[in-house]
Amino acid sequence: MYYAKERDHVKEELAKAPSLICLSSDNWNLEHTNDEYICITAHWIDKDWKLQKRIIRFRALFPPYNGLNIVDELVLCLSQWGIDKKIFSITLNNASYNDVMVSCLKNHFRANQAILCDGAFFQVRCCAHILNLIVKVGLELADDVVGKIQNGIKYIKKSGIRRKRFYDVASKSFHLNVTKKLLQDVCVRWNSTYLMLESSLYYKDVLDYWGQWDKDYQIFSLSNEEWRNVAILCKFLKVFYDVTCVFSGSNYPTANLYFRGFWKVHKVLVDTVKGPYSFFNSNG
Repeated sequence: MYYAKERDHVKEELAKAPSLICLSSDNWNLEHTNDEYICITAHWIDKDWKLQKRIIRFRALFPPYNGLNIVDELVLCLSQWGIDKKIFSITLNNASYNDVMVSCLKNHFRANQAILCDGAFFQVRCCAHILNLIVKVGLELADDVVGKIQNGIKYIKKSGIRRKRFYDVASKSFHLNVTKKLLQDVCVRWNSTYLMLESSLYYKDVLDYWGQWDKDYQIFSLSNEEWRNVAILCKFLKVFYDVTCVFSGSNYPTANLYFRGFWKVHKVLVDTVKGPYSFFNSNG
């Protein structure tokens, strides 16, 4: 009953929205079962010029997980909410099935005379996803160093005794603030790799000390040159991290921010290519 009440309230809001409605859609795969889920969010500006957003669909998809199947799900969703004639654009990542889905969706809207400018501005590429692809390719050039840090941190954090001693050494011998933790990254989130590298630089002296007395850790120890490369890589990634944080904001519009963000990214890429750091160059 509560759901039905809230659903009707949101439906009324969507019907009264003075602006057209923008959609964002993303699919999520549950790794262990290979189940696929879709999440569709509606974004619009209300009469008080405030950004509104509501998740209007979150449900499991049935195979096959392709563009034709997804467009059927999307069209049904829009019809149920009564907004199939109020859509301006849809933001998606760069998965190949989305190109098929958008083509079918455009044809559907054209048939119903509900698409502006013949769909020229209908599909919006997800800027955060584009950044993600760029950084993943770049990180492959530093696989060896990043891998050492990943495995070294995993080794320290795997044992509660080792973890406690690590922070004791950091606090008592190196006088570091141990409320800032040594972070381990998550393979599907590159920004967590940046945060891991940043935290390892903070604990650099402790990690070097750890490698001197723990023989099992020595295979993960970094040379001075490798630490220098980590510092360079961290500075390089910070630009991407800051821009990703801006693009990922959920309480303000983000499409108006992409040009400035990508200009910063373009500049750092050009400066890096012209710079002296050979490990950034895949041919170096």
